[in-house]
Amino acid sequence: RMRARRLNVNTPINGTYKVSVEYRGGDKPRVVSNVLEIKVTDVGVAAVAQNPAKPISKPGLPDWIELAMRIGKGEYSTTGFAGHKRKELFEDLGVKGDILVGFEVIITPFSESNETTCGITPVFLTKDGEQKGEGHGAHKGNSVRRIVTKSGYAVGAVTGQFDGVALRRIKVRFDRICEFGLDTKDNYETDWVGEYKDCKESKADTEGKLPVGITGSSGLGVDGLGILCLKNSDLKMLG
Repeated sequence: RMRARRLNVNTPINGTYKVSVEYRGGDKPRVVSNVLEIKVTDVGVAAVAQNPAKPISKPGLPDWIELAMRIGKGEYSTTGFAGHKRKELFEDLGVKGDILVGFEVIITPFSESNETTCGITPVFLTKDGEQKGEGHGAHKGNSVRRIVTKSGYAVGAVTGQFDGVALRRIKVRFDRICEFGLDTKDNYETDWVGEYKDCKESKADTEGKLPVGITGSSGLGVDGLGILCLKNSDLKMLG
């Protein structure tokens, strides 16, 4: 990360130059700043235009290298919980520094309901495409419901209905990925997955922070679910 506040450009020849900062730590060099166009004359230097750099990744995607480093350093926090927060919790952060974009939910009958949520697997967006995390709760059921966002969005919140033992149904709000996290004003929400009566409702909400994993407790079902987010919303998006 550059911390200098001044950049000196020395050239013996008058003319117009384009100046930018290039990162060469990966496989291919890439521009990571705006492009400043300056004109050099005998009497000094005059800035004549500042143009945005060309996109260096798909719009709304992060610097994957920095994201992985931040997660590796433990720079993430936990939201509130949908359901019950127990003492022993699992954490599922993917493997490469990923963004949480949805879930696969296992559905099974319970009590008087033919469809309740009893298992959940996070789905991540990685620099190499979509990838699933570990399964939590039941690993088999009558069916699997896939709840994955459309392009450009990520998991903003999970609302669950809890009967005192486990989550019996959930719905997910997806927020648009923006320059420094999530835009909570640009969102859409799924329908309820699962059917159950007489449950208490609670929510895990990122509040605009970038979701990078899940945490919770599980046994035969999913007792509670929280979202892991970057602590600070200062991870600049590319594009």
